[in-house]
Amino acid sequence: MCKKWLEISLECPPEFVEPLSHVFYKYGEGGTAVDSIAGYNPDEGEKPPIPDFLTIRTYLPFDHTTQQRLANIEVGLKLVSILCPMGELRTREITDDDWQNKWKDYFFPIPVGQKILICPSWRVVENNQSRKLIYLDPGMAFGTGHHPTTRMCLELLEDVIQNNSAVLDFGSGSGILSIAATKLGAKKCVGIEIEPNAIKSANENLVKNNVQENVMLINDEFNQSLIPNIKFNLVIANISTKIILETFEKLDFNLHETGNMILSGILKESLHKVENLIEIFNYKIDELLTDNDWIALQISRK
Repeated sequence: MCKKWLEISLECPPEFVEPLSHVFYKYGEGGTAVDSIAGYNPDEGEKPPIPDFLTIRTYLPFDHTTQQRLANIEVGLKLVSILCPMGELRTREITDDDWQNKWKDYFFPIPVGQKILICPSWRVVENNQSRKLIYLDPGMAFGTGHHPTTRMCLELLEDVIQNNSAVLDFGSGSGILSIAATKLGAKKCVGIEIEPNAIKSANENLVKNNVQENVMLINDEFNQSLIPNIKFNLVIANISTKIILETFEKLDFNLHETGNMILSGILKESLHKVENLIEIFNYKIDELLTDNDWIALQISRK
């Protein structure tokens, strides 16, 4: 007799994909799936349309845990809905045979910037020398390439990364930025992440991308004693405005005098706070990217 599963799906704005995926991953089974946009060729200058909504999916086994798992997902959805109205949870039954492969159908490679292609490990991609492949499977920690803050970080990273450089990745999440930096030429990356589940996922991603020898992950807060005693050519902080403001002195301390810094996760309404702070530390803004309400900065010392 075929085992049955409950498919849970939800439509949400793109900027809420990552927090909701985290909820789905925590209480679902086998990861989460997010509908990707296909049917365009970035190497021909084509750009993906910006959707108003994306669909997230996960799967629950039919057993004694089903109702509690579903209730936990609904609680998470209600909390996120305080920030932005979401669609209704949709459910349907599927068989074990459907579940084994169905969720993989929703994942396609995601091009970012001019040099990066984020790809599920089961997808076969034609050899394309113009882009670096980053293998990142669903259900991972924050940092999948769907969220504007991560995409903008990757775009800025392409412009400032140097061969054989040292990179500090604060709030490393899934490890996507450290992986990208390594594949674009960095010699050594140090990722700092407080969430243990994110560290576990990131370590798996490092192995998938064969960069585990180049990236060191630290599961802690910003503890200076755990960080190698070097000055980094590039410091990346894809976090929140609040944490950027609280930790900027440490970020500054770890940056080489001629290095670059990428700050992301900044809301437009809070930009002036960051601008005031970097002025105090004698930095200038070299590049500013915006995506809806989000801002990412590339800065350096004056």
